[in-house]
Amino acid sequence: MAYSDYQWANSAQTTLAADLSSSATTLKVSSYVLFPAITSGQYFIVRIDDELIKVTVRNTTTWTIERGQESSTATTHFKGASVTLVLTSGALGAILAVTGPTGPTGVTGPTGLTGVTGPTGLTGPTGPTGFTGPTGFTGETGPTGFTGDTGPTGFTGPTGFTGDTGPTGFTGDTGPTGFTGLTGPTGFTGDTGPTGFTGLTGPTGFTGLTGPTGPVGVVGASVYDLAGEVSGSPAAGATIYTLYSKRAFDFSASGTSHAFEAGVASSDVVVFSLKINGTDAITATFNTNSSATITVISTAVAVDDLITIVAPNPADSTLSDLYFTFTGLVP
Repeated sequence: MAYSDYQWANSAQTTLAADLSSSATTLKVSSYVLFPAITSGQYFIVRIDDELIKVTVRNTTTWTIERGQESSTATTHFKGASVTLVLTSGALGAILAVTGPTGPTGVTGPTGLTGVTGPTGLTGPTGPTGFTGPTGFTGETGPTGFTGDTGPTGFTGPTGFTGDTGPTGFTGDTGPTGFTGLTGPTGFTGDTGPTGFTGLTGPTGFTGLTGPTGPVGVVGASVYDLAGEVSGSPAAGATIYTLYSKRAFDFSASGTSHAFEAGVASSDVVVFSLKINGTDAITATFNTNSSATITVISTAVAVDDLITIVAPNPADSTLSDLYFTFTGLVP
């Protein structure tokens, strides 16, 4: 596995949308939005139960997979099982094996200067010539004159002095420090520890005396809910719900009192409109998610009013399997 091919995203998790056999090479998930997009050669690792699975192609909610990664065992998994993006020991090993580039070699300093050559020593003086002995008188051949003494040998001149040592050459500049290697990704968060034991239930307290009966309260309004569901993806601008009201009531003015959900999230921002006699009364906005934000514009419904819910135009490419509840109050 090449580290550069490994893809990662924080908090990526979904569930299986269908059972997965031990030999299957594709799987279907409920949502793909939080998982990283991958190109040819790239991949990411997910964990389902105790099996590690390599995802090599992510086409929206249907993925191509390789089973039983890093010594885990391919087994059967069931619809609804958690599908979690994980950082494995194999990926960490590939990251740690990456070595940073070697820094450039420093510049070589210049060669030191050569020392000055010392002067040549003086030549010693020549020794004196020995004296010639006197010539013998003529007559009888006198004895041969004696040979003069050999003159002394001239002295050796002094040795010339050694020249000064040349200065040391300049030290070269220190080369720049090599680049620091890339920082590895943050390790994944460990599993949550087990829940502590529940304390023993204390004894039941004594029942208090029954208080006096209070006055009868005012009768509150009755709840009158409008609910429905739509399988698959609604057509652009289609009317997905119609009701002729046979009673007067008011929709709740609080957006949180109503709900509009989808089995598969939208890929863009789309708006459904609840209309009273053709005029917008409540809007439900999906923003690349599966739970709409409800905005209440008007609330009053009279007898024989026409209530419709109209799908967005253009239609969203992924939004499907809708269910909704709008809460009304009958005075």
